[in-house]
Amino acid sequence: MIYMSWIRNLFITFGAFWLSSQAAVLFIWLFAGLNSGITYGDSLLAAVAMGVMTSMGMAVAAAVAAALIMFLVASTRPQWWAVVAALLYAMRGRGHYHSYLPPTTWDRWSQGADMLWPVIACVASALIIARFRGTRPQMPAEKAEGRRRWVVVAAVVIIVVVAIIAIKLYRDALDAPWSLVTPSQQVEAATRIAELRDRGRFDDAVELGLRSAKGQPGDDFIFQTIATTYFMRAFQDTDQRGKWMKLGAEYSQKAMDFNPMDVANVFNVGLNYRIVGEDLDTGGCEYYRKAQAVFESLAPRLQGDRAETQGRTVRLAPFRKRNEEELSRVNATLRNCQQTEPVR
Repeated sequence: MIYMSWIRNLFITFGAFWLSSQAAVLFIWLFAGLNSGITYGDSLLAAVAMGVMTSMGMAVAAAVAAALIMFLVASTRPQWWAVVAALLYAMRGRGHYHSYLPPTTWDRWSQGADMLWPVIACVASALIIARFRGTRPQMPAEKAEGRRRWVVVAAVVIIVVVAIIAIKLYRDALDAPWSLVTPSQQVEAATRIAELRDRGRFDDAVELGLRSAKGQPGDDFIFQTIATTYFMRAFQDTDQRGKWMKLGAEYSQKAMDFNPMDVANVFNVGLNYRIVGEDLDTGGCEYYRKAQAVFESLAPRLQGDRAETQGRTVRLAPFRKRNEEELSRVNATLRNCQQTEPVR
């Protein structure tokens, strides 16, 4: 009978995990809008916040799995079976690479938070339900009171951490005005494209992007996403690196042609040209000149205090400084290009 009960609980646990995983698609869609309009800064705290936000839908699904397990399994300590589900969610998690460059420390922190947040949500939900259901064994009153104090302290710490993250996100949103923001109407397509390219299905990702570009607002973001897809492919397929980098540059130009009035969009095209120039074995100077032209054209447009870009109002002072830094960097490289190019 003990083994039968154990097997039954195991089936319930895996069933709850599977059901909640299917429901995660709905939760992810519902929470997708939370990231729209948010710009994440360069700090590790912002990286963790991004990981938490991008995995919020999966975290809700994990909490649902814990609730199902807590109410369905036959055990004096059902929370331990919820831990099994949490481990399954941990194994399900993986790093999401949305850059054509090797992952940085910032990326690792964001990916780690993205993977761990559903695990934490699952375990926390189980413990909360266990406490209110009284499934924990009786303990001395003095010890129980001590545990309650620790719960209160933990709750206060969590509230403080959330407040710090919110403040930091607000400041980062002001200090990174050149970041691209996923348009609300393109969230689903952009998410699916990112998933496809993360799995190495680059052709499918590009095809989906082209189908999603229908001559409507937000298509410039789709073109930027296609460019990033080609850059990622260049990083993995080194034998044809130049081919994929040039295609990335081509779609960067399409992004600028579609929306030349958005300064963040144009600035990111300049960044893409510079990166293509750095990575191409031949012809790199051509793309440095294109990057130079983009950054120079932006300089007069970044005068003043604030401007509208990517659907939000941003401060131009940090934007202006970053543009000047990029232009200076490109100019220095172009001096080397003039020295190495043959005289015609």
